[in-house]
Amino acid sequence: DLLAGFVDAGTGAQILRDFGGAFDAAADAYQAGDVPEAIRKIMQKSALQMRRLTPLLPAQIAFDLGKEVIASDDAALVIAALMQRVRLYPGEAIHVPPGTVHAYIGGTGVELMTTSDNVLRIGLTSKPRALEAALSVMRLDPVQDVPPVVSDGVKVFSPQAAPFELRDIAATEPSSFELPGAKYQVVLALDGPCEVVTAHGRIVCEVGQAAVVSQVGDFAPRPIVVLTSARAVAASSKQVAN
Repeated sequence: DLLAGFVDAGTGAQILRDFGGAFDAAADAYQAGDVPEAIRKIMQKSALQMRRLTPLLPAQIAFDLGKEVIASDDAALVIAALMQRVRLYPGEAIHVPPGTVHAYIGGTGVELMTTSDNVLRIGLTSKPRALEAALSVMRLDPVQDVPPVVSDGVKVFSPQAAPFELRDIAATEPSSFELPGAKYQVVLALDGPCEVVTAHGRIVCEVGQAAVVSQVGDFAPRPIVVLTSARAVAASSKQVAN
């Protein structure tokens, strides 16, 4: 389960007005489509004010975040109440566009993102926050379903707007899967061990271990082979046409 993106203007404004007038200015901004300004106004509330307002949070978000989070005095709790709730079931995937505010609230999944040391956090964390920097790059694009394409018994999830893709490999008996070459690949063993074979050697991964394959210096990245009788996932950079 995750929160990603925001509810529509009318719904969000009503959520804010249900706090008994405490967030009416933020509601006006949200209703006008200025989500960043609404967030600024929400985050101006002090810890003392939030302790009085937390009991007014919508029941669904209070349930999703749990008692420990709800007991905090973080104004970002109100932002969470404005976000779209997304539930993914095994074998499903979505693409969260860059700049989309999101938070994971339950379950286990595989997250892929481009290389970056610039994670901008708004709240609900003990890590450093960067509100204005986050708002300056925030986008309101909706998340997109990524239906898999089955190729040679492997499910391939390939978001159109992303420079990476994920392959879901599942076997019930010893099997060999050849994956297209890529500059970067990471193979993660999920339910059992797997062996990754490349032009430069081989490595065995136990459950929870991953093999990183880099072919950046190669003129044409060569295919790799995954040997397994269980389940594994392989994340790859996409090939860029010359």
